[in-house]
Amino acid sequence: MELRKPKESKTLQTTNKKTKDMKKYRLKDEKFRKLAQEIAGFAEGGSLPLEHFISNKNGSMRKKLEEYGVFDLWFEEEPKYKAGDYIVAVGGGQGNQVRKIVNCEERGDMFFWNEYEKTEGVFTHSWELSKIRHATAEEIEEYKQQLPYIGWYRGKRILDNIVYGCKSIHIQDFIRLYETCIDLGVSSITIEGQEIKIETMQEIYEKIQ
Repeated sequence: MELRKPKESKTLQTTNKKTKDMKKYRLKDEKFRKLAQEIAGFAEGGSLPLEHFISNKNGSMRKKLEEYGVFDLWFEEEPKYKAGDYIVAVGGGQGNQVRKIVNCEERGDMFFWNEYEKTEGVFTHSWELSKIRHATAEEIEEYKQQLPYIGWYRGKRILDNIVYGCKSIHIQDFIRLYETCIDLGVSSITIEGQEIKIETMQEIYEKIQ
C-alpha cells in the first residue's frame, strides 16, 4: 500500500511561512495601550500582548484599529534589527563576519550601527539592509569564543588566561587593566610597542565575562 502525506501538512507549512514573514509592530507610546486594547477588543490577562495579534493584516483586532484610524497613528513597524542582535554582512568586503550591535538606527534602505558605545546618533558602520542577515546560533557561538585581533594575532582564551601569540595575561589582571583605562579615560595603551585601542579592550572584556 502506498502511503501519502496528508494534505494538512502542506497547508500547515504554508501557514507557518506566512506567519514567519509577517511584519511585527509596536506601540509608539505606552499611553495609547489601554485605549488601543479597548478598540481592538483585546482581553487582558493572557500571556501574549496586543502586538502579537495585529501582525496579521487580516486579523479582526488589526481591522478594528484601522477602522478607527488609529493603527498608523499609534503603531509602527518594529525594526528588524535591534541592540544586542548578532548580524552578518552578506558578501562584500565584510565577508561573513559576525558582529554584535550595541546601538543602531534604520534609515530607509540603510542600516546604521555601532559595535561599541558612541555618542547618541553617531554611527561608525552603515550597511544596506538587503545585505544583512541575523547570525545563526552556530555562528553566534563561534563568535563568542573568538577574541579580536591585536596586530597579526587573533586572541584566544585558554583556561584563565588571554593568549595572543606567545604572550598571555591572566583574565583578572586584564579586567583590572581595562577598568583602570576606563576610569582614566584613555583611548589606547601601548604594550611592547603594540598599540591596543580601548574599543579592542572593551570587546575582549565583554567576551570573557
